[in-house]
Amino acid sequence: MKVATCSTLNTDDALAHAISLLEVSKEVSSAISSVPFLGAVIGSALSLISTIEKVRGDKERCTRLTRRVVNLLKDVEHSISTEPDAVDDYLMAQLALLQSVLTGMQASLLAIAKRTAARRFLHRGSIAATLDEHLDTIDETSRSFNAKKATELATNLMTFDKDQLRLFRFAEIRLERVSGSWQARSGISGDEWEGEWNGRLVTIRVLRPEHSEEVGVEALVIFSMLMSSRHPYLTQLLGRSHPTEPQKFLVIEKGLSTARCCIELILKENLSTATCPGLSQSK
Repeated sequence: MKVATCSTLNTDDALAHAISLLEVSKEVSSAISSVPFLGAVIGSALSLISTIEKVRGDKERCTRLTRRVVNLLKDVEHSISTEPDAVDDYLMAQLALLQSVLTGMQASLLAIAKRTAARRFLHRGSIAATLDEHLDTIDETSRSFNAKKATELATNLMTFDKDQLRLFRFAEIRLERVSGSWQARSGISGDEWEGEWNGRLVTIRVLRPEHSEEVGVEALVIFSMLMSSRHPYLTQLLGRSHPTEPQKFLVIEKGLSTARCCIELILKENLSTATCPGLSQSK
């Protein structure tokens, strides 16, 4: 008779405890979670784990696969619970993909579990290969999910883009009133707001929904940078909407004067200096 070691018992107990927590999480997620689809994903994971337990003959691989599935679901739950405001269409698509992966695995293993003991013994090599393939799939899914969450976190922390333009969130700007509409030569258009940011008067050009894509605001930024000149009397492009903002916009600082007035002022200053060359020396 094989005697189970203490470490094996502890490992099995810890795994059973983690599965129990997932069962509770499924009920809670389905009832009160801001991501109802999360409950469905956990349900698919629990169904997969139940099917894995029915695949007898390769306990070591089955235990590893169960543990990887549990750890992946713990990562997903932790990610959502720590960033509840980050729930968006992209995350929902990720969860849908995850459920598809888990459901596909369950169907594959269920076919194996339905085989007779003799048939499983004869095909133990192919069963081991299938379990290894599923282990690799879970590992790849976990790496992909965590890598994308890390990328999202880095994006959320961005304050300037590659051109050193500030990345704004709507919550940072105090909107005053709609001053009219605007349209670029490219056909992109939207509403124009007056507002204030950090004590500075600004104009906010909001892209219309049909133009509110990252590629649209990128094109406007490039055009604005090409057309603008650095001068204290000219309006300057301060920045653009943060990539995480669903509504895309540009933030433009209001200059002290128009370009024409600026040129007239510069000409007047040059004329005064030329007429009274000693004026600057006497000061």
